[in-house]
Amino acid sequence: WDEVAEEHHFFRNKIADHSSVRRPARMSIKKITSKRHPCYGEYGLYAAEDIAKGTALLDYAGHVRVVVGEEHDTSSSSYLLNLFSHEEASVYIDIDAARAGNEARFLNDYHGTGTKPNAQFFPYCDPVTGEKRMTVKTIASIASGNEILV
Repeated sequence: WDEVAEEHHFFRNKIADHSSVRRPARMSIKKITSKRHPCYGEYGLYAAEDIAKGTALLDYAGHVRVVVGEEHDTSSSSYLLNLFSHEEASVYIDIDAARAGNEARFLNDYHGTGTKPNAQFFPYCDPVTGEKRMTVKTIASIASGNEILV
């Protein structure tokens, strides 16, 4: 929304009906203002209420990218998450949230923040579709207002 004119920001609530997406805990996206944070000036995902350890927060969503027989370039996107790798066959399946995704794309790596990770990516198979997915699950309790870090 940084590139959208201020007078059009009201559309944000029109296209994102927060009541239509159910999450086990409330989260918010905030600009990082601490100059000590490695992502200073960018955005992060924060707990908007206390979140218990072991809570599956949301799936990592984005464009599914399949790379076969080529060199697997993980530096092409900061929002790249590997879903499946078969190195012998040179097959890599990644989720890239650079252009499309959900609020999970605002998760930041804990390295350099001075704190430990409080969440982790967990692969699982959807019981209805059988698709492999990647969820974000808390590995520690997170107090309201704290950044969710993997």
